[in-house]
Amino acid sequence: MDQFMFLFTLSIFILTLIIWGFKTLPKEKWQIMAVLPKEKSLHGKWEGLNLTYYGLLCANAYTFAVIIFFILGASAKIPLPLLCLLILALCMPASKIVAKLVEKKTGTLTVGGAVFIGILISPWLVSFINLTLGRVYLFTINVTIFLSALCVAYAYASGLEGEKVIPVQIITAGLYSVTALAGTWLFLNGYYAAAFLESLIVTQVWRFVSEFFRADFRGGLKITPYQLMALGGIAYSLVIVLLFPAPDRLPDLQMGLNALWNPWMIFLIESIWAAAFFHTGRSVVTGAEISFHVNESNI
Repeated sequence: MDQFMFLFTLSIFILTLIIWGFKTLPKEKWQIMAVLPKEKSLHGKWEGLNLTYYGLLCANAYTFAVIIFFILGASAKIPLPLLCLLILALCMPASKIVAKLVEKKTGTLTVGGAVFIGILISPWLVSFINLTLGRVYLFTINVTIFLSALCVAYAYASGLEGEKVIPVQIITAGLYSVTALAGTWLFLNGYYAAAFLESLIVTQVWRFVSEFFRADFRGGLKITPYQLMALGGIAYSLVIVLLFPAPDRLPDLQMGLNALWNPWMIFLIESIWAAAFFHTGRSVVTGAEISFHVNESNI
């Protein structure tokens, strides 16, 4: 598949998803996807665990971002599976920990906090792997190329964060999608630093601006901790690009696409989806009661 067809296919897919989402998802029935019985109460009913469509959409978005990350990274000849698992293992818990520290809520997740932690630790995690496993197995991962693929993938996923703001949802989804597509084009044409900075700066500047439209508690300051994280991430990214310049080489898109058609890679992607849904799909702020009866007319 050539670059134009790849980007065109992504554009049509994302546009279709956005149109469907904003016509369908505001409806009340798109809250609870399923209820799993946990234990029987004294009244004969069962306590239920709610599985949410929000969690399903988040898991789908994260998995889609991981697929894009794998394609871009493999096209630049970066060994990704181990790094991806390490980043997810750090960022997924961080989304809940940061939200708890900032918003004082145990049942809330924040993509912004997870992204900040990911940007903060990724350069040094990659450097550590280069100094350890890289020396043993004779490979080197360029930090800027890695972060470029990571931030482009983040831009694809974060439009589905589900922020409850003024019609900012559709603005966020549209802006982030265009940003992600532009970042993908820059990456595939070898402009790694530009792809990294474009994806990060646009998403974090909008993150800073959109926080002013939120009505929920985001800390006691006029400038929220999430806004400070966004600005700090931008400044930090400029330093990283200077410290770790990217080499002058073009990625191979077909190599990136071919890397997906591997049984172990498919299993890894499915496992990431399952872990993401387990993390985001279980509602801890709602409950359910389930009762069963027999339809005697059908016996």
